[in-house]
Amino acid sequence: MKKRKILFCLFVLLAIVGIFFITYREKLRFIGYAWYYAFPQEVYITTSEKLDVDIDTLNMIDPRYEEWLIHPCVRYVPDGICGHKWWMACTPFPKGNNKYEQPLLYYGEQNDTLPPRRWLFAGMIQEPHDKGYNADPNLYYDEVYNRLVCVWKEAYTENTLSRSAYNAIMYRVYDENGFGIIKKLFDNNDSTKVHLTAPTIMEVDGRLLCYATELGEFEGDRNMPHGKSGIAIWGNNYYSADSISFAYNKNVMPNYPNGFDYWHTDFCYDGRRKVYYSVVTDQDALNLLFGYSKDGYNYTYLKKPLLSYKGKGHPRNIYKASMVVVNDIVYVFYPKRSVEGDKVHLYMSSIPVDRLLGE
Repeated sequence: MKKRKILFCLFVLLAIVGIFFITYREKLRFIGYAWYYAFPQEVYITTSEKLDVDIDTLNMIDPRYEEWLIHPCVRYVPDGICGHKWWMACTPFPKGNNKYEQPLLYYGEQNDTLPPRRWLFAGMIQEPHDKGYNADPNLYYDEVYNRLVCVWKEAYTENTLSRSAYNAIMYRVYDENGFGIIKKLFDNNDSTKVHLTAPTIMEVDGRLLCYATELGEFEGDRNMPHGKSGIAIWGNNYYSADSISFAYNKNVMPNYPNGFDYWHTDFCYDGRRKVYYSVVTDQDALNLLFGYSKDGYNYTYLKKPLLSYKGKGHPRNIYKASMVVVNDIVYVFYPKRSVEGDKVHLYMSSIPVDRLLGE
């Protein structure tokens, strides 16, 4: 009888703890924050500044977009385009609902070498699909035609095919005449086992390339360790005012720490130092690494993160990040959840290049 009473009391106690956790789980996230600030992981960047991004215009279109922006890609155009030097693409992702995940275009309110805090809505790069979703927008400034080339990944939309694992890279140009026609840049037709994410167009040694993260289990002629992710590279075949085409070139394996799940990337070039840079987040969206390359193909990532929330038990979500280098300063842009976890805003941090390349 006594044993039954003890077991009954334990059952009641566990039930009370369970009910308490379910009821106050949002409040308990503060514990994770307290742990993070008491015992932070060693990182390069310790401060951040929230960007003032115009979401009111977006929510006038549909209030279900809420305050939830991810996938930033920021570019600085020194001579400006359409009267603005700073441009950003991003996507909404309200509470993980990919129906509202489509690329948006913003421009910075100020025209200075310092990144603007205020960003104004320029338009939707891609409208919502009946099925499938968009992700990972990226911007390339085309000096020849003085325009932005907006690229993004589509998955399971009417533009994707089963033979390409339902992944495709799309593009649309933007100039003084507004948006051009949406077109397909290329299919992921190299292997149905590979899932592409995070495309970036960049000029490397005079040649236009498109990078994308390969998520898959690389075997056979890919010559990669099982389960590792790398960079797929497409080379430009044709480029004009009306048409752009790329063809698969090769894949490379970046040098990044063991145990890091390579995922969302962005790349840029430092013309003064003649060095290529990259930032990458892991698949848990809790760590952000900085990488560099002398040739634009072989990237080495520093072991110490730029930012990290790993193992802190709270919902801060770095997700996809972007970077710009101006006047020897690396500016990093990334999404981060609110303490309560019900909003996601975009933030900016900065660090001198010498602090990163010197280690």
